[in-house]
Amino acid sequence: MSEPDDEKWLSHHRFLLRKVLKLPNSPTPQEVRETRSKAGLSASKAASLIYRSTRNWQQWELGERAMDPALYELFCIKVKNERSGE
Repeated sequence: MSEPDDEKWLSHHRFLLRKVLKLPNSPTPQEVRETRSKAGLSASKAASLIYRSTRNWQQWELGERAMDPALYELFCIKVKNERSGE
């Protein structure tokens, strides 16, 4: 298999695994950007909140990489906790 075929195969099987195991989908780049923006955070601050690099955050917002749903959930929880003063 060539590289594009390998990526297609992996993508398809990840999709099937998520459906079978009923795993949450990754947030869209727009969701990542909007959530950060509503929290009033820069990409750098948002990334550091979940122990990731600014470059990772930029890749998620640009759609270059999919953000792991667990990281998105962690970010949302931490933003909520910061707002409530926990």
